[in-house]
Amino acid sequence: MRALLVTTDFPPAVGGIQAVLYNTVRHFTRTGVVVVAPDHPDAQAFDENQSFPIYRVGPAQARSCAQRVYRLGRMTVESLRVLRREGADVVLCGHPFTAPIGLAAKRLLKKPYVVWTYASELVGRQRFLRRFLQPADAVLVISAHTRRLVTQLGVPIESLLLIPCAPDCGVYAGVCHPPSAVRSPLLLTVARMDDLHKGHDIMLRAMPLIAAKVPNVRWVVVGDGPLRSYYEKMAGALGVQDVVHFVGTLPRTERDRLLASCDVFVMVSRDRKIDGGGEGFGIVYLEANAFGKPVVAGRVAGALDAVVDDVTGLLVDPENELEVAEAVVSLLINPELAVRLGRQGQARVRDSFTWEKTATAVEEVLLRTLIQSRAC
Repeated sequence: MRALLVTTDFPPAVGGIQAVLYNTVRHFTRTGVVVVAPDHPDAQAFDENQSFPIYRVGPAQARSCAQRVYRLGRMTVESLRVLRREGADVVLCGHPFTAPIGLAAKRLLKKPYVVWTYASELVGRQRFLRRFLQPADAVLVISAHTRRLVTQLGVPIESLLLIPCAPDCGVYAGVCHPPSAVRSPLLLTVARMDDLHKGHDIMLRAMPLIAAKVPNVRWVVVGDGPLRSYYEKMAGALGVQDVVHFVGTLPRTERDRLLASCDVFVMVSRDRKIDGGGEGFGIVYLEANAFGKPVVAGRVAGALDAVVDDVTGLLVDPENELEVAEAVVSLLINPELAVRLGRQGQARVRDSFTWEKTATAVEEVLLRTLIQSRAC
């Protein structure tokens, strides 16, 4: 079997969807794959090191509606050409925005197509997405939250398959240490600053409460975006600018060093209609668990799948800074609890969330889809 992955999100571009798609297809064992993706300044060097062909078409960034339509048109033409030339059997649409390409392949070339869905892209675009998700042969969802959003589009429940993601790192081989009594306790968040729902503002409001209970605590925030200056001003207004460190985007090795050395990972995302927010899943929670760290997350959306309350972390009301502060403080002053949750989270990642498992599940869906389409 040979599959065509068509996606607007693929490395060397950086992001959660990029990591999901790349780590899945590179772990395929029974399926050949060919990729159609947008161009990127570093694409040539990246593509030359892959074991599968990648066809680049269209601009790397498509900000306006006209640019997105233009790119989709070019990718559609290229995908149909690649399907004929490469002899792919099934189309895997890596994002709902590429589902029109899958539908075109189904109608013109009789190829079945599968669509991968996440969360925020499903909000506010019901009319557009319904016409392309309903005819899909299968729809992959990454969490129960995503499944609810897709069913609201009228997609038959029997077409949906829940396939969770895996952390974009290996399981840390070191020892799970309790919060340090020697150095300053370290809280860590890794998230872009272009989404209001990520919860940086709530965590900022919680920091004075945390600092009052845990002297010398520090909060390091990895990530960048247009909201960074707003959060920096907010930290100053709350008087926590000396204990909150916005370090911007970091290389992977430096990010992993912080994951290995932090005491608690915190990202209190909430389900906000204001920006279509809410985590589709929350891979970063699993990444922190993979390093043996307990996590604090909002009790909403995809985090309910990524975090098991009082087993791998603590789930809180993401709109309540008092509850957030209490959860963080409880982990910092109770090292036995922190170590227990970190170790249990690490074991859960090792046993249940690997890219090998994800790839195998996706391959089974593609194969079943192909067999069913040929039987019709």
